[in-house]
Amino acid sequence: MVFPNRIGSPPSPTSPRLPALEAVPPQTAAQSSAAAPEGPDVPRHPSPARGHAQPGRPRTARLPAVGGTLAQAARPAISDAAWKRMAALPPEQRQRLNAKERETVAQAVNELRRHVEASGIDFVPVFGFWSLRTNNHQELGKASQAEVIEGRDTQPARALDYRMDYVASTEYRGRPQHPGAVASIAPSEGGQVPGTLLKLPFDRAEELLTVLLAREVGAEADLRSPPDAEGAPRSSLMYRPVVRPVQMDDGSTLHALLFETNPESAKSLSQVFGDDEGLTAERLAFFIASSEGGFERDGKKLGGPSADYWKAGMQRLAETGDAPDPLLAQAYRIATGSRAPDGRLALDAMVGAAVPRGTWHGQKGWLALTEGRLPAVYAQPAGAVALAQHRQHQQALDGVLTAWRSGDVARAARAQGGDVRAALAQAVPRLLQESGFDPAVYAASALGASGHGRHLLHSESDARSDLQGLCALQVVAFDPARHPAVLPHPEACAVFEVPRPAGDGTAAQGGPVTVAVFLHRGIDGVSGGLERPRGDPFAPGRVLH
Repeated sequence: MVFPNRIGSPPSPTSPRLPALEAVPPQTAAQSSAAAPEGPDVPRHPSPARGHAQPGRPRTARLPAVGGTLAQAARPAISDAAWKRMAALPPEQRQRLNAKERETVAQAVNELRRHVEASGIDFVPVFGFWSLRTNNHQELGKASQAEVIEGRDTQPARALDYRMDYVASTEYRGRPQHPGAVASIAPSEGGQVPGTLLKLPFDRAEELLTVLLAREVGAEADLRSPPDAEGAPRSSLMYRPVVRPVQMDDGSTLHALLFETNPESAKSLSQVFGDDEGLTAERLAFFIASSEGGFERDGKKLGGPSADYWKAGMQRLAETGDAPDPLLAQAYRIATGSRAPDGRLALDAMVGAAVPRGTWHGQKGWLALTEGRLPAVYAQPAGAVALAQHRQHQQALDGVLTAWRSGDVARAARAQGGDVRAALAQAVPRLLQESGFDPAVYAASALGASGHGRHLLHSESDARSDLQGLCALQVVAFDPARHPAVLPHPEACAVFEVPRPAGDGTAAQGGPVTVAVFLHRGIDGVSGGLERPRGDPFAPGRVLH
């Protein structure tokens, strides 16, 4: 969960509130039982804590109402109109979501309503993890943490069949040039995440839940997921609201709202790498180590460095006696051990980490360093001469691109509201010629085991730049006999046929090698999971963001 220093903090008791909740006839109490999954923000616990029942035989919770025993007479309840307003979100929040995202929120709220009304409780249950375990007064509408009373306002709980997960943060806990990471949870059979059940009181439920939903589904919306293969919208939400049973101290269960990683999100670190290794401790360490992040809103500091966020979280785990997730423990050691006393970050221990452009931009050879740290993505030109020519291509292309971005064509595209990257794609053949691009430099890359080799020519990792979005210029040399279906491709800007290099034993009988330059939109070629395009023609079936 993001919980930066409270993103969009709930109003204080003196702030204007949403309309008062109408009283409606009480619903018939009905028990509900289900297997217990895990909750959002805290690492897995290796075994149930003392006092926690084993997850094999959960019982349905019959929690007492705030202030005593479960009320049997008519009592205040959340009206139908209030539930509908919560499911719809306020107009300013709703308009930021696409149809699929609005449907996701509405389904979660409607399911939460069914369980609240069926169980006979007089609060709205929300499962909190990570920082929400011990810092939850704002979510409960309290002025300070001292006002939160366990039993009345919160109750220890555990989300089962979940594991610790991680999402990238480019606003609250990082920057596009070096994203940070924040905690999340994801379904995992047999796992468990300790946390806290928050009891949002009925008389403020609409106000508090609306703020919570708007924050969790609206935060970090700077990266939009592209449509699926059929053109249907995909959800870009960082977190996905769902209703799942959580387990109490006595082994009983209660359905609660929780926020899990949205697997379609461009910020899901478990998904974006798209290779066999996935999220390793070395890669996660890079995001944990980010020393940037946060901003001011209405005079309040929100967020902060990812490194500070994880330091505080690890201290909380030590205080509660919960063991950190093994992946997190290893990544945290790497991250904290890689920063020098003067603040400089050494990346040598972060093998395979994503290295966004801003980390190297302005330093000589930053593209070369990026390629060197991503050997599973980028090939090295054969020989010292070819490698030197490749570096010359990168430098020369950067120069002509800089001039083009300030030229008439780019200015006209911006003025007309068009996509500057589309105009750039049309200009690529001319820019390659002006920069002295020689496709034969890359021919030998097509002769390897995979039949292709990818090289990075240019990267734009700032979605707010004058190019109006992420993009990467990549050159791929490939054997057309082994990859006959690659072309035509909608993002191929220039295609060359070059003689097959001599000395590989096939020059006499083999045909020419194809060298294609692609301008891929929506990726920057250097960030975690954004090195290859979605629907990569050289890796069929790969799902990337």
